[in-house]
Amino acid sequence: RMNIGQILESYLAFSARRLVFKKVIDSYFSSELIELSSLFSRPKAELAVLNKVMKAYLTKKKIKTAEEAHRRLTQLDFSVILSQSGLKYDELEIKVLTPIFAGCKHLDLIKIMSDAGIDHEAHNGRFTLYDGKTGEKFKDPISVGIIYMLKLDHMVDDKIYARSVGPYSKITQQPLGGKCQNGGQRFGEMEVWAMEAYGAAYNLRELLTLKSDDIQARNMIYYSVIKGQALPTPGISESFKLLVKKLQALGLKVNIRYGAKKELIGFDEYLTKRVQNSEYLQSL
Repeated sequence: RMNIGQILESYLAFSARRLVFKKVIDSYFSSELIELSSLFSRPKAELAVLNKVMKAYLTKKKIKTAEEAHRRLTQLDFSVILSQSGLKYDELEIKVLTPIFAGCKHLDLIKIMSDAGIDHEAHNGRFTLYDGKTGEKFKDPISVGIIYMLKLDHMVDDKIYARSVGPYSKITQQPLGGKCQNGGQRFGEMEVWAMEAYGAAYNLRELLTLKSDDIQARNMIYYSVIKGQALPTPGISESFKLLVKKLQALGLKVNIRYGAKKELIGFDEYLTKRVQNSEYLQSL
């Protein structure tokens, strides 16, 4: 997946590499090649070897002027020259800084392509490529460039993790997050949407209540398993109780319709009656 800025940067780097080729040729014929050590951040001794190899190669090709060298030499010739000099492409480079959201613009790219001797109007940054196996030409021109890739080291062995029991947050009573804290698996919005899409209602209810912050039901599960009874119906989660406390702190009274008559009682009174009617708590 690439955005427009990355495509422009790939053309920019390609132009910068071609600009190195052009700069080396021009500097050789003006007898200033060795003076480019500061531009390329290379020792003068290395550029002296490059100058010597360039002289031998151009003599062999019978090239006498810079114009003729630009016309006849290809990137492949430059690769051979660098190889014979003991250098690599990445060791002779012009670095370009492209700040985030203020990087390479279209007009800047056209200028540097022109400076590098690339006709942007002829192929618009795309080139004709050939199949290496068959030698056949690809139907459409293809974008060619150089892009800096930052490799991120993400190993599954470092990330995979599961727990059966572990610590809970003191306030929300939800399992702690993160492998380093022996926390639970994170189940966020997108995971909830996925469960909803599959219609896995009971699994979703279990994840968001019994396995999360419903303290009473969490304890009742163990009781039900020991007694061989059906799993309990989820109660009220601690996060909802926390929400009610925040509403009460704002001066809002929260009432619950309770019983067959649906009479209004306070939330704290409802919690007390719920505990009193719990078969599990009565058996303790």
